[in-house]
Amino acid sequence: MKKKIFAAVAAAALFTVSLTGCTDKSKKQDEFKAAGIEYMKAGNYAEAKTQFERALDNAGYVIGDRERDINYYLASADYMLADLDGALERINALLEFNDKDQDAMFFKGCILLAKGQNEEAVSCYNAAMEIDPGNYDMGIMAYENLMSFGLTEEASALLNKAVSYTGEGSVKSTGKGRMLLILDRYEEAINAFEEAALLGNNEALLYEAKAMAEHGDTEGAAAKREKYLSQVKEPSIEGLSLLAEIARISGDYQGALTYVDQALLPLSEESEENTKKLMQNQSAVKSLKRTEIACLEFTGDFNKAYEKAAAYMTAYPADVAAARELVFLDSRRDQ
Repeated sequence: MKKKIFAAVAAAALFTVSLTGCTDKSKKQDEFKAAGIEYMKAGNYAEAKTQFERALDNAGYVIGDRERDINYYLASADYMLADLDGALERINALLEFNDKDQDAMFFKGCILLAKGQNEEAVSCYNAAMEIDPGNYDMGIMAYENLMSFGLTEEASALLNKAVSYTGEGSVKSTGKGRMLLILDRYEEAINAFEEAALLGNNEALLYEAKAMAEHGDTEGAAAKREKYLSQVKEPSIEGLSLLAEIARISGDYQGALTYVDQALLPLSEESEENTKKLMQNQSAVKSLKRTEIACLEFTGDFNKAYEKAAAYMTAYPADVAAARELVFLDSRRDQ
Protein backbone atom coordinates (compact mmCIF):
# COMPACT_ATOMS: atom_id res chain seq x y z
CA MET A 1 0.00 0.00 0.00
CA LYS A 2 1.51 3.30 -1.07
CA LYS A 3 0.55 6.19 1.09
CA LYS A 4 -0.97 9.35 -0.34
CA ILE A 5 1.78 11.41 1.19
CA PHE A 6 4.31 9.83 -1.13
CA ALA A 7 2.03 9.86 -4.14
CA ALA A 8 1.88 13.60 -3.60
CA VAL A 9 5.62 13.87 -4.16
CA ALA A 10 5.33 12.70 -7.75
CA ALA A 11 2.30 14.86 -8.36
CA ALA A 12 4.17 17.92 -7.15
CA ALA A 13 6.46 17.70 -10.15
CA LEU A 14 3.51 18.03 -12.51
CA PHE A 15 1.22 20.54 -10.83
CA THR A 16 1.39 23.83 -9.01
CA VAL A 17 -0.94 24.74 -6.18
CA SER A 18 -2.11 28.22 -5.33
CA LEU A 19 -1.07 29.67 -1.97
CA THR A 20 -4.72 30.00 -0.96
CA GLY A 21 -5.36 26.34 -1.75
CA CYS A 22 -2.38 25.26 0.35
CA THR A 23 -3.55 27.37 3.27
CA ASP A 24 -7.08 25.94 3.14
CA LYS A 25 -5.80 22.38 2.92
CA SER A 26 -3.31 22.94 5.73
CA LYS A 27 -6.10 24.28 7.94
CA LYS A 28 -8.25 21.23 7.22
CA GLN A 29 -5.26 18.98 7.84
CA ASP A 30 -4.71 20.53 11.24
CA GLU A 31 -8.39 20.21 12.12
CA PHE A 32 -8.57 16.52 11.20
CA LYS A 33 -5.21 15.84 12.90
CA ALA A 34 -6.40 17.55 16.10
CA ALA A 35 -9.61 15.52 16.02
CA GLY A 36 -7.61 12.33 15.55
CA ILE A 37 -5.42 13.13 18.52
CA GLU A 38 -8.47 13.68 20.71
CA TYR A 39 -9.89 10.31 19.66
CA MET A 40 -6.52 8.71 20.42
CA LYS A 41 -6.58 10.21 23.91
CA ALA A 42 -10.09 8.79 24.40
CA GLY A 43 -8.89 5.34 23.31
CA ASN A 44 -11.03 5.34 20.15
CA TYR A 45 -8.23 4.34 17.80
CA ALA A 46 -10.49 3.33 14.91
CA GLU A 47 -12.07 6.80 14.69
CA ALA A 48 -8.65 8.38 15.25
CA LYS A 49 -7.38 6.49 12.21
CA THR A 50 -10.31 7.78 10.13
CA GLN A 51 -9.53 11.36 11.12
CA PHE A 52 -5.83 11.02 10.32
CA GLU A 53 -6.67 9.54 6.92
CA ARG A 54 -8.91 12.54 6.27
CA ALA A 55 -5.99 14.77 7.23
CA LEU A 56 -3.86 13.05 4.59
CA ASP A 57 -6.63 13.54 2.03
CA ASN A 58 -5.90 17.24 2.43
CA ALA A 59 -2.16 16.93 1.93
CA GLY A 60 -2.39 18.51 -1.52
CA TYR A 61 0.87 18.38 -3.44
CA VAL A 62 3.17 19.57 -0.70
CA ILE A 63 4.72 17.32 1.94
CA GLY A 64 6.57 18.17 5.08
CA ASP A 65 6.58 17.73 8.83
CA ARG A 66 2.75 17.80 8.97
CA GLU A 67 2.40 14.82 6.68
CA ARG A 68 5.23 12.96 8.36
CA ASP A 69 3.58 13.44 11.75
CA ILE A 70 0.17 12.37 10.44
CA ASN A 71 1.61 9.17 8.99
CA TYR A 72 3.35 8.53 12.29
CA TYR A 73 0.03 8.98 14.10
CA LEU A 74 -1.61 6.62 11.61
CA ALA A 75 1.03 4.01 12.33
CA SER A 76 0.39 4.57 16.03
CA ALA A 77 -3.34 4.02 15.57
CA ASP A 78 -2.68 0.83 13.59
CA TYR A 79 -0.33 -0.33 16.34
CA MET A 80 -2.94 0.28 19.05
CA LEU A 81 -5.54 -1.52 16.93
CA ALA A 82 -3.15 -4.51 16.76
CA ASP A 83 -2.82 -4.05 13.00
CA LEU A 84 0.92 -4.59 13.16
CA ASP A 85 1.28 -5.21 9.43
CA GLY A 86 -0.50 -1.95 8.67
CA ALA A 87 1.68 -0.07 11.16
CA LEU A 88 4.82 -1.62 9.71
CA GLU A 89 3.82 -0.67 6.17
CA ARG A 90 3.33 2.95 7.16
CA ILE A 91 6.64 3.10 9.02
CA ASN A 92 8.46 1.48 6.10
CA ALA A 93 6.99 4.17 3.86
CA LEU A 94 8.40 6.84 6.16
CA LEU A 95 11.80 5.16 6.08
CA GLU A 96 11.70 4.98 2.28
CA PHE A 97 11.24 8.71 2.33
CA ASN A 98 14.00 9.25 4.92
CA ASP A 99 16.11 6.31 6.06
CA LYS A 100 17.69 8.52 8.74
CA ASP A 101 14.38 9.08 10.53
CA GLN A 102 15.41 7.91 14.00
CA ASP A 103 11.89 7.90 15.44
CA ALA A 104 10.57 5.80 12.55
CA MET A 105 13.48 3.35 12.78
CA PHE A 106 12.90 2.97 16.52
CA PHE A 107 9.15 2.49 16.06
CA LYS A 108 9.85 -0.17 13.43
CA GLY A 109 11.82 -2.03 16.08
CA CYS A 110 8.84 -1.82 18.44
CA ILE A 111 6.46 -3.18 15.81
CA LEU A 112 8.79 -6.04 14.90
CA LEU A 113 9.19 -6.83 18.59
CA ALA A 114 5.41 -7.08 18.95
CA LYS A 115 5.34 -9.35 15.87
CA GLY A 116 7.86 -11.70 17.50
CA GLN A 117 10.62 -10.87 15.04
CA ASN A 118 13.13 -10.32 17.82
CA GLU A 119 16.35 -10.38 15.83
CA GLU A 120 15.05 -7.85 13.31
CA ALA A 121 13.73 -5.67 16.15
CA VAL A 122 17.14 -5.55 17.83
CA SER A 123 18.73 -4.63 14.50
CA CYS A 124 16.31 -1.72 14.13
CA TYR A 125 16.99 -0.51 17.66
CA ASN A 126 20.74 -0.59 17.01
CA ALA A 127 20.27 1.19 13.69
CA ALA A 128 18.19 3.87 15.43
CA MET A 129 20.92 4.43 18.01
CA GLU A 130 23.56 4.73 15.30
CA ILE A 131 21.59 7.54 13.64
CA ASP A 132 21.98 9.65 16.77
CA PRO A 133 24.17 8.00 19.44
CA GLY A 134 23.57 10.93 21.76
CA ASN A 135 19.87 10.11 22.15
CA TYR A 136 20.30 8.31 25.45
CA ASP A 137 16.59 8.35 26.18
CA MET A 138 15.95 6.25 23.10
CA GLY A 139 18.67 3.79 24.09
CA ILE A 140 17.13 3.42 27.53
CA MET A 141 13.64 2.94 26.11
CA ALA A 142 14.92 0.28 23.69
CA TYR A 143 16.47 -1.50 26.66
CA GLU A 144 13.21 -1.32 28.63
CA ASN A 145 11.18 -2.59 25.67
CA LEU A 146 13.47 -5.58 25.17
CA MET A 147 13.39 -6.34 28.88
CA SER A 148 9.58 -6.23 28.89
CA PHE A 149 9.64 -9.06 26.34
CA GLY A 150 12.12 -11.11 28.38
CA LEU A 151 15.05 -10.45 26.04
CA THR A 152 17.51 -9.75 28.85
CA GLU A 153 20.70 -10.66 26.97
CA GLU A 154 19.75 -8.58 23.94
CA ALA A 155 18.75 -5.66 26.16
CA SER A 156 22.03 -5.75 28.07
CA ALA A 157 24.09 -6.01 24.87
CA LEU A 158 22.28 -3.05 23.33
CA LEU A 159 22.79 -0.85 26.38
CA ASN A 160 26.44 -1.84 26.75
CA LYS A 161 26.98 -0.86 23.13
CA ALA A 162 25.12 2.42 23.58
CA VAL A 163 27.09 3.37 26.68
CA SER A 164 30.35 2.94 24.75
CA TYR A 165 29.56 5.65 22.20
CA THR A 166 32.10 8.45 22.37
CA GLY A 167 31.17 12.00 23.21
CA GLU A 168 32.10 14.98 25.33
CA GLY A 169 30.58 17.32 27.87
CA SER A 170 28.10 17.14 30.71
CA VAL A 171 25.26 15.77 28.56
CA LYS A 172 27.43 12.81 27.57
CA SER A 173 28.44 12.18 31.18
CA THR A 174 24.85 12.38 32.43
CA GLY A 175 23.49 10.08 29.73
CA LYS A 176 26.30 7.64 30.28
CA GLY A 177 25.64 7.68 34.01
CA ARG A 178 21.96 6.87 33.51
CA MET A 179 22.85 3.87 31.36
CA LEU A 180 25.56 2.68 33.75
CA LEU A 181 23.05 2.83 36.58
CA ILE A 182 20.63 0.58 34.70
CA LEU A 183 23.50 -1.85 34.10
CA ASP A 184 24.13 -1.92 37.88
CA ARG A 185 27.52 -0.30 37.42
CA TYR A 186 26.74 1.93 40.37
CA GLU A 187 30.19 3.38 41.16
CA GLU A 188 30.83 4.21 37.50
CA ALA A 189 27.43 5.87 37.28
CA ILE A 190 28.10 8.02 40.36
CA ASN A 191 31.48 9.05 38.90
CA ALA A 192 29.80 10.03 35.63
CA PHE A 193 27.19 12.14 37.45
CA GLU A 194 29.88 13.83 39.55
CA GLU A 195 31.86 14.60 36.40
CA ALA A 196 28.75 16.14 34.82
CA ALA A 197 28.11 18.22 37.96
CA LEU A 198 31.67 19.56 37.86
CA LEU A 199 31.05 20.54 34.24
CA GLY A 200 28.15 22.72 35.38
CA ASN A 201 25.18 20.37 35.02
CA ASN A 202 23.24 21.02 38.22
CA GLU A 203 20.67 18.36 37.35
CA ALA A 204 23.45 15.77 37.57
CA LEU A 205 23.27 16.26 41.34
CA LEU A 206 19.69 15.02 41.22
CA TYR A 207 20.58 12.07 38.99
CA GLU A 208 23.15 11.21 41.64
CA ALA A 209 20.52 11.65 44.36
CA LYS A 210 18.16 9.35 42.46
CA ALA A 211 20.91 6.73 42.11
CA MET A 212 21.59 6.90 45.84
CA ALA A 213 17.88 6.65 46.69
CA GLU A 214 17.49 3.60 44.47
CA HIS A 215 20.41 1.95 46.28
CA GLY A 216 19.12 2.72 49.77
CA ASP A 217 21.42 5.64 50.59
CA THR A 218 18.63 7.95 51.75
CA GLU A 219 20.94 10.31 53.63
CA GLY A 220 23.25 10.72 50.64
CA ALA A 221 20.26 11.27 48.36
CA ALA A 222 18.85 13.93 50.66
CA ALA A 223 22.20 15.72 50.85
CA LYS A 224 22.53 15.86 47.05
CA ARG A 225 18.94 17.03 46.68
CA GLU A 226 19.45 19.80 49.23
CA LYS A 227 22.66 20.87 47.52
CA TYR A 228 20.77 21.17 44.24
CA LEU A 229 17.97 23.19 45.86
CA SER A 230 20.51 25.51 47.51
CA GLN A 231 22.17 26.19 44.16
CA VAL A 232 19.05 26.37 41.99
CA LYS A 233 16.29 28.69 43.19
CA GLU A 234 13.97 27.94 40.27
CA PRO A 235 14.30 24.26 39.29
CA SER A 236 14.27 23.49 35.59
CA ILE A 237 11.70 21.16 34.04
CA GLU A 238 14.34 18.43 34.11
CA GLY A 239 15.06 19.23 37.75
CA LEU A 240 11.39 19.03 38.69
CA SER A 241 11.15 15.73 36.85
CA LEU A 242 14.01 14.30 38.89
CA LEU A 243 12.66 15.71 42.15
CA ALA A 244 9.36 13.98 41.35
CA GLU A 245 11.14 10.68 40.68
CA ILE A 246 13.11 10.90 43.91
CA ALA A 247 9.90 11.58 45.85
CA ARG A 248 8.22 8.60 44.16
CA ILE A 249 11.13 6.30 45.00
CA SER A 250 10.88 7.47 48.62
CA GLY A 251 7.14 6.67 48.68
CA ASP A 252 6.08 10.33 48.83
CA TYR A 253 3.51 10.05 46.06
CA GLN A 254 1.66 13.27 46.85
CA GLY A 255 4.95 15.15 46.95
CA ALA A 256 5.87 13.66 43.58
CA LEU A 257 2.53 14.73 42.11
CA THR A 258 3.10 18.25 43.42
CA TYR A 259 6.39 18.43 41.51
CA VAL A 260 4.63 17.08 38.41
CA ASP A 261 1.99 19.81 38.62
CA GLN A 262 4.64 22.44 39.24
CA ALA A 263 6.34 21.43 36.00
CA LEU A 264 3.42 20.64 33.71
CA LEU A 265 0.61 23.01 34.69
CA PRO A 266 2.44 26.13 33.41
CA LEU A 267 2.91 24.32 30.08
CA SER A 268 -0.74 23.27 29.70
CA GLU A 269 -1.79 26.49 28.00
CA GLU A 270 -1.16 26.43 24.25
CA SER A 271 1.37 29.03 23.16
CA GLU A 272 4.41 29.24 20.92
CA GLU A 273 6.66 29.62 23.96
CA ASN A 274 5.20 26.56 25.69
CA THR A 275 5.46 24.50 22.50
CA LYS A 276 9.14 25.41 22.32
CA LYS A 277 9.68 24.45 25.96
CA LEU A 278 7.94 21.12 25.46
CA MET A 279 10.12 20.36 22.43
CA GLN A 280 13.30 21.31 24.29
CA ASN A 281 12.42 19.20 27.33
CA GLN A 282 10.84 16.13 25.75
CA SER A 283 12.72 13.65 27.93
CA ALA A 284 11.83 15.41 31.19
CA VAL A 285 8.18 15.87 30.16
CA LYS A 286 7.95 12.20 29.29
CA SER A 287 9.47 11.22 32.65
CA LEU A 288 7.07 13.54 34.49
CA LYS A 289 4.09 11.91 32.82
CA ARG A 290 5.31 8.42 33.64
CA THR A 291 5.90 9.41 37.25
CA GLU A 292 2.41 10.90 37.40
CA ILE A 293 0.81 7.71 36.09
CA ALA A 294 2.77 5.57 38.56
CA CYS A 295 1.86 7.76 41.52
CA LEU A 296 -1.82 7.84 40.59
CA GLU A 297 -1.76 4.05 40.36
CA PHE A 298 -0.01 3.70 43.73
CA THR A 299 -2.61 5.97 45.35
CA GLY A 300 -5.45 3.92 43.85
CA ASP A 301 -6.77 6.55 41.42
CA PHE A 302 -7.03 4.10 38.52
CA ASN A 303 -9.52 6.18 36.51
CA LYS A 304 -7.24 9.20 36.35
CA ALA A 305 -4.19 6.98 35.87
CA TYR A 306 -5.89 5.40 32.84
CA GLU A 307 -6.80 8.82 31.44
CA LYS A 308 -3.20 10.00 31.79
CA ALA A 309 -1.82 6.73 30.38
CA ALA A 310 -4.05 6.97 27.30
CA ALA A 311 -2.83 10.52 26.67
CA TYR A 312 0.76 9.33 27.21
CA MET A 313 0.35 6.57 24.62
CA THR A 314 -0.90 9.13 22.12
CA ALA A 315 2.33 11.07 22.55
CA TYR A 316 4.66 8.06 22.89
CA PRO A 317 3.12 5.10 21.04
CA ALA A 318 6.42 3.24 20.80
CA ASP A 319 6.65 2.74 24.57
CA VAL A 320 5.86 -0.97 24.78
CA ALA A 321 5.85 -1.07 28.58
CA ALA A 322 3.37 1.82 28.71
CA ALA A 323 1.08 0.02 26.26
CA ARG A 324 0.96 -2.94 28.61
CA GLU A 325 0.36 -0.66 31.57
CA LEU A 326 -2.59 0.88 29.73
CA VAL A 327 -4.19 -2.55 29.36
CA PHE A 328 -3.70 -3.19 33.10
CA LEU A 329 -5.19 0.16 34.08
CA ASP A 330 -8.14 -0.44 31.77
CA SER A 331 -8.92 -3.58 33.78
CA ARG A 332 -8.84 -1.67 37.07
CA ARG A 333 -10.76 1.49 36.26
CA ASP A 334 -14.50 2.04 36.64
CA GLN A 335 -16.19 1.15 33.36
